[in-house]
Amino acid sequence: MNYIDKLKIKDGLGQRVSYSSLSKFAKSPIDYLRYVNKDYETTEAMIIGSATDCLLLEPEEFDNRFMVIENVKRNTKVGKEKYAEYCELAKKKELELIKEQDFERISMMVNSVKSNPNAKWLLENTTSIQHRIKFEYENPETEYNHKFTINGITDGIGENPITKTPFIFDLKTTNDCNKNIWSTTVIKWYYHLQAYIYYKGIQIDEFRRRSKLMKPEFYHIVVENKEPFKVYVFKFDENFIAEGKRLFEQIMVEFEYCKEHNLWTQGTEFHEPEMVSLELPNWYKNK
Repeated sequence: MNYIDKLKIKDGLGQRVSYSSLSKFAKSPIDYLRYVNKDYETTEAMIIGSATDCLLLEPEEFDNRFMVIENVKRNTKVGKEKYAEYCELAKKKELELIKEQDFERISMMVNSVKSNPNAKWLLENTTSIQHRIKFEYENPETEYNHKFTINGITDGIGENPITKTPFIFDLKTTNDCNKNIWSTTVIKWYYHLQAYIYYKGIQIDEFRRRSKLMKPEFYHIVVENKEPFKVYVFKFDENFIAEGKRLFEQIMVEFEYCKEHNLWTQGTEFHEPEMVSLELPNWYKNK
C-alpha cells in the first residue's frame, strides 16, 4: 500500500488553518496533510511542554489531562508489565502519562516561572488564559477568491495597567534559553509566524471591543527544562512581527495555490521543483 493512499483528502480541506498546520505546510503539502490526518506521534518533549503549560496556567485541569506514575524500570519483566498496566489505564481514561521524575522537573520549571519578576508581571496582569482567536482571511492579490478561517489559542492575554496596551504571551520550554540561541529557535520553528497570527487575532478583537486599532505586545516566557531551570521573558520587536506578517502572507499565497490545484500529496517538489545543487557549507570551507 502506498503511504499516500492512507491519508485522507477531505472536502473543504484547508478552509480552517492555524499556526501549527501552516508551519507544517511551510515544509511541504504532505507534511500538512499528515498533520490534519493526525498521522504523527506525540513526543515526550511535547507532553512535557503541554504539562508545564497546564500546571502553570490551569492547575485545576492537570489531573483531567495527565496521569503521574511511579518511575518503573522498563528493562525488567516486572517493570514492563507495570508500565503496560499504566499505559492501558491511561488509554482508557484518555490521559497522558507523566513519570514521577518528570513531574518533579515540571513542578520546578513552573516555580521558576512564577519566581521570575518579568513573568510574574505578565501573569498578574493576565485577563484570559488559553484565549481562542479566530479571524477570516482573504488574499486580494490572488485570482482564486478563497476565504480562510484562521484559528489559534494563545497561552494568555492581558493589559498593561499603566499604558492600557494589550499584550499576548506564549510559554515555551527549551534546553537553552540564551537570547542569541532563542532568536534562531524562533526562526527555525516559525514562532514569528505564530506571533503574527496571535497579534492579528487580538488586534481584531481589540478593535471590535474598543473601535480602536491597537498594537498588542507579544512575549515569550521561556523556561529551561533542566537545572537550574532559568527563565527568560522575550518581547518581540516590530521587525519580528513584520517578518511574521510577510511569512504568513507568503505561505497563504502558496497554500491557496496548493488548494486550488489539489497538490496536497506533493513533498519537497512543491517548494523546490528543480533539482537542488548541494554545496560545501561555509563552516566546512573555513575549517
